[in-house]
Amino acid sequence: MAARLKKQGGVCWLCGGVIDTDLPHLDPMAFTLDHVIPVSLGGAVDDPRNVRPAHRACNMKRGTGRGKPRTAGDRSAGW
Repeated sequence: MAARLKKQGGVCWLCGGVIDTDLPHLDPMAFTLDHVIPVSLGGAVDDPRNVRPAHRACNMKRGTGRGKPRTAGDRSAGW
């Protein structure tokens, strides 16, 4: 599941920024798989509907909370 999402590339569902899938996995801007409903709060670990691509730093910042993703409108509002 993670490999499929990483191969697709895309944007971080939390900040809206592009994810560089070539970065080393410990880089703060590297690809990680984030669970929409955290596993610690009962979210399914292997349900494709419960995972989204995220930057490592964004995923860590969100932690086990239920932080909401930004929309494209939110991202452009800061410009």
